[in-house]
Amino acid sequence: MLTISQLASYAGVTVRAVRHYHQTGLLPEPERNHSGYRSYGANAVVELVKAVIGDKAPS
Repeated sequence: MLTISQLASYAGVTVRAVRHYHQTGLLPEPERNHSGYRSYGANAVVELVKAVIGDKAPS
């Protein structure tokens, strides 16, 4: 499981960007662990990269 900062680092974005993708619905909000921290799996990295690529695609 990954933290939000690890996820952001793998995808090459900031933590703030990850939160933005949650708010806009491009990245589903993950479950939280017993301490209340977001906990991400490998699939979240794939989904985040797809969202980032989609934002950078020419329109």
